[in-house]
Amino acid sequence: MGYAVGNICYDNRQQAEDVYYSKVVPYVDGKALYQPVRKADGWYFQSTKLQAALPSCDPAQNFRDGVQLGLYLMIPLVFAWGVVVIRRILR
Repeated sequence: MGYAVGNICYDNRQQAEDVYYSKVVPYVDGKALYQPVRKADGWYFQSTKLQAALPSCDPAQNFRDGVQLGLYLMIPLVFAWGVVVIRRILR
């Protein structure tokens, strides 16, 4: 089981949270810079530990979906190639 950030599935939670929180734009007011900070045991924002609610995903499912889509595209191409070959033979 992995964790999804955007359309990408990451193998473990640490990788997914690193990508998720590194995309957060820092906030600057007149006095300070506010941004999440990565420490050894996770991400923190002003001494509060953050825990992202990331959807789960299956890394192998993306591969299976790609293979299935490739087959769907390949079938009409093979059929069209077959028609071209048959037409050349009949000439």
